[in-house]
Amino acid sequence: MRAPELIDRVITVSPISEQRKAAESDEFACLPALENLLMDLLAQDIRYVHWKSNLRLDKSLQGRTDLDLLVANEHKQLFLNILAERSIKQVNSAPGKEYPGISNYLGFDPASGRMFHLHVHDQLVLGEQFVKNYHLPVENLFFENVIVRKGVKIPLPEVEICILALRALLKYRDRDAFKDILKIRSAGLPRDILNEIRWLYDQTSMDRIDQILAQAGDDLPVGVIREFLGTVLHNSRAGWKFIQLRREVRRAMRSYQYNSRWLAIRRYFQETWRRRTAFRLEPPRKMTLAAGGMTIALVGADGSGKSTLTKELKSWLGWKLDVVVYYLGSKQPSRTSRWLYQLFRLARRNQRSLVSLFGEGSLPAQWSQGIAQAMLNSHHLSNARDRLRRYRKGIRRKQSGSIVIFDRFPLSPILDGAKIQDSTNESFGTISSYLANKEQAIYAQFQPPDTFYVLEVSPKASIHRKPDHSADVIVQKCAAIHDLANSADKSIDGPRVIPINADLPLLDVTRQIKNEIWKSI
Repeated sequence: MRAPELIDRVITVSPISEQRKAAESDEFACLPALENLLMDLLAQDIRYVHWKSNLRLDKSLQGRTDLDLLVANEHKQLFLNILAERSIKQVNSAPGKEYPGISNYLGFDPASGRMFHLHVHDQLVLGEQFVKNYHLPVENLFFENVIVRKGVKIPLPEVEICILALRALLKYRDRDAFKDILKIRSAGLPRDILNEIRWLYDQTSMDRIDQILAQAGDDLPVGVIREFLGTVLHNSRAGWKFIQLRREVRRAMRSYQYNSRWLAIRRYFQETWRRRTAFRLEPPRKMTLAAGGMTIALVGADGSGKSTLTKELKSWLGWKLDVVVYYLGSKQPSRTSRWLYQLFRLARRNQRSLVSLFGEGSLPAQWSQGIAQAMLNSHHLSNARDRLRRYRKGIRRKQSGSIVIFDRFPLSPILDGAKIQDSTNESFGTISSYLANKEQAIYAQFQPPDTFYVLEVSPKASIHRKPDHSADVIVQKCAAIHDLANSADKSIDGPRVIPINADLPLLDVTRQIKNEIWKSI
């Protein structure tokens, strides 16, 4: 039974209009899609609670940090049905962050173009960094002591501060105690933890905390929590005392462990070592799609915004998901490709000199022309190999669950495809044919991405944005892109082709692509 004082503090849900007025007065803005989700949870009386870090609730509702939702088992399926109706997608945890009883979901707000991240907890799991080794069976303590703030069910501050005390002690490391005992550098307890403890305590009192502890019974180490709060509020650097209380917490919660203490220690050091070594090889991996990896390609004429949009999508998706970008154009040549192009330019200058000396049809001029063409064709062949190398890296990343964005994609000669043509020079015609066949064989290994986003831009807009480019080439590219966009309704068995109006301002184009990508995730 709850104490009368606590029952009186459980409030009802205010109408959404009143919530919005309060939000505006507090300079608060919740993402509309997230607001609608929370309204659904309240309307269907889902038994859940945003169980921690409510000091930063505003940031969570703005999509700037995660929401940690503890959901009652009897309402879990109904909760998941609501997520599915709202197109909120399940994603796999990042490597090293797979914890028992926790799953991850991402939602998208079309109005702002931002995502939001839900940590959905089946049970109350806490513990040391990288481990989360304890299941604390006090979920009902949260569900029975709830208030509603800004449309979100949150625990009473006295409930939250009790669990926060345990979390702080379990995360307190030996090195933190060393810092506190010697009073060096910053406090061992992180500043955000200390601020959160003070913020919660300002909303409650020890008498109310005692009532909650009495309600929890033997499920919580009452004495340790009271002693920790009494200490930390007056001395945040009591290193010896925190070490002693940490030992008592571990002893009291031993029956709630998933693994033994030694296995937990081993897991901690293994994960610490893995993260340090992995970071030297490549950036840390993030979450991946539950449905598996995917490839998308942005193609368009000059001035359609391919590179700009690629960066925007990388930033947007990469907030939480593992995203990699591979450029498949010709502006990032390898060292070999650059040298071959320099040799082509040298041969072309030599050709012009020989033409001025011997005439256009002379044998020296023909040989020089053939050498220059061979150097250019070798450059094109080397470029094709560069692209294939990057393409294969992208496919490997897709197979590991990543979202792969191809900036450009080889389609036709005018759209980053094969460039080598048979030479009219009799002396070097065989070489050109050989190189052309080699190039075609390379591009034959490219398989279309899962989705083409075709950036349609009018020749007039393209020329305006790229006045230094050839107008004739731009017109050809726009025509080729238009033909590709027109194939959208015909690509039943092939890749999806999504036309995007790139004549619009960048913000509108970005919004179009984000909406389309979210549908396909």
